[in-house]
Amino acid sequence: LEGVLTADPIGAKTATLTIGNWSKKWHYKHTVPSGGTCQEETPESSEENSGTSDASLTGLLGNTNYTFRAYSEAGCPEDAEIAEDQFLTKPGKPKKPTVATTGNAGELRLFSSLPNDEIGDGTLTEWQYQQKEVDGEFGGEDDWEPIDQASTTLSHTLKGLNDDKEYQFRVRAVNATGNGLESDASEVVAPSDITLTASLVEATTAKLTIGRWQATWHYKYTAPDGGSCSPASTSTANPTDLSGNTNYTFRAYSKADCPEVAELAEVQFLTKPGKPKKPTVEPGSGSGTLRLSSSVSGDGTLTKWQYSSSADNFLSWIDIPNSASTTLSHVVSGLTGGTGHQFRVRAVNATGDGMESDASAAVAPLEGVLTAGSVEVKTATLTIGNWTKAWWHKQIVPSGESCSESAVPKDTESYDLSGLLGNTNYTYGAYSKSGCSTEAKLADIQFLTKPGKPATLTVAATEIAGELTLSSFVSGDGGLIKWQYSRSDEDFLVWHDIEETSTTLSQHIVPGLTGGAEYQIRVRAVNATGDGVESEVSAAVAPLKGTLTADPIGATTATLTIGNWTKAWWHKQIVPSGESCSESAVPKDTESYDLSGLLGNTNYTYGAYSKSGCSTEAKLADIQFLTKPGEPATPTVAAGSGSGTLTLSSSVSGDGSLTKWQFAQGTGGSFGEWQ
Repeated sequence: LEGVLTADPIGAKTATLTIGNWSKKWHYKHTVPSGGTCQEETPESSEENSGTSDASLTGLLGNTNYTFRAYSEAGCPEDAEIAEDQFLTKPGKPKKPTVATTGNAGELRLFSSLPNDEIGDGTLTEWQYQQKEVDGEFGGEDDWEPIDQASTTLSHTLKGLNDDKEYQFRVRAVNATGNGLESDASEVVAPSDITLTASLVEATTAKLTIGRWQATWHYKYTAPDGGSCSPASTSTANPTDLSGNTNYTFRAYSKADCPEVAELAEVQFLTKPGKPKKPTVEPGSGSGTLRLSSSVSGDGTLTKWQYSSSADNFLSWIDIPNSASTTLSHVVSGLTGGTGHQFRVRAVNATGDGMESDASAAVAPLEGVLTAGSVEVKTATLTIGNWTKAWWHKQIVPSGESCSESAVPKDTESYDLSGLLGNTNYTYGAYSKSGCSTEAKLADIQFLTKPGKPATLTVAATEIAGELTLSSFVSGDGGLIKWQYSRSDEDFLVWHDIEETSTTLSQHIVPGLTGGAEYQIRVRAVNATGDGVESEVSAAVAPLKGTLTADPIGATTATLTIGNWTKAWWHKQIVPSGESCSESAVPKDTESYDLSGLLGNTNYTYGAYSKSGCSTEAKLADIQFLTKPGEPATPTVAAGSGSGTLTLSSSVSGDGSLTKWQFAQGTGGSFGEWQ
């Protein structure tokens, strides 16, 4: 007999062996790839009649070349071999694909492989994949896309995807037998850029986090000096042994050895400043000062340094201005002389506060005192105290004169200043070294000189009777408290306050003087230091003295005449009121003004004024007068009660007091004498 052995259908783990031209019991085993046990197969009656018999194979390995042989006897001896067949199983189920972004827009990379027990020894012809959007469905058999890769490991980049959508994928391997089993669906992934970020950045450590990458990755720093390539199995990595205050560029790679072609992303960051050297502290050249010196490493730019001191148990940090260098040299001032101080320092950059140094040794600063005494308008005396060196120097602070040696030894601690300006604020500094540099300052003092002698005093009569105006000024930048003046009529013994704080005394009015009398005036300025130098005596000036007379006076008219007035016009008004203020309407060379429409036997008070409006402060003089009685009413005459008597009755208007009445009598149209 001649048996025939065929295998069909063939799966990844199963196949069906069919024996032909053989109707008896038979046996089989696989001898390739590694041999198997001998299995017995008894044909059913139908199979015996047809001359065929099937055997179902299970537990096969996917993508594996098998050779099965059929035998007529149990034990499958070689001399009982009937037939053989060779076949390749389909590929097994791949691992669930890993999907990662590539760093490019619209791209994803698929990673998968056949499991170790499914790799087999068969040659793959290609891979295939299907994709779906997260809310969609995978397609049918016709929707598998080929990937031209014959390796049992898949690595493939998909392009042209939508960055705004999320995707899932499944894959399968294909060999000569056909399509393998499909994988489970991948996790949901969007084709966004891969990111590398740095957080928890300190002086020597940092935390790197890779985003949108789900496979093993590697990293190294390429600046400042390069570093070894290190693996990371999670999304974070923690580089150590960094250098403080240093600019780093870290890069992530998809492959070991960190080749340039496998670069995924990069991040740049600056580490915090490292621990500075313990500061060196020494007494400064100035009073109450100490000099701090330290340094910190790194190539990053510092924003500043800070220090803390034992004065408050190192609890507060004080900025050091203009200290962006990695080397620190700074003078701390305002300390208490004779008291020991310790310091810590730290550097600060754009990342934040650096590590603090160890505490320095305790050091006590020197202490100087500068006082100013005998302060006058142009002179003062500076006295240095608590200074034991041979010489000291002085200078106006911040500038204004050159630095000059006090020219007196330590046992003569005073220095006389001259040529100062009155009413001026001075700040003098004492220094331990020529040049008067800031770090050599011992002490300083502020003082105000007394006001100097005012400029020539101007005194003038105002348009108001009995008033004078004063004008002067004094130099300097000090704030005046007031001015004062004294008068010749008081023998210049009494000083009157003027509430004026400006250095210019402008048109101050002295009221209440006697018009026509001559006065001389002195002024002086006053500041916080005291009374200034008094001015020269002014020329003699007399305030105006106005007079107003009324003559002639009638019952309804009068003439007002102004005297001692040299201005062009004057004004008049009934005092205190009663008519509007009116211009005299006559020039100064015609000093009289005629009144009309008055009331007889009436008391009038008229005022003369230097200005329209007739304000009180513009009054020159006033006059009171009584008009003559007006015409009485026609008298009533009646016989008296006695023999030879007549009774007269009449009246006259007005508010003036009459001194008497008079009457005259006559007959025949003629009058006699007034009785």
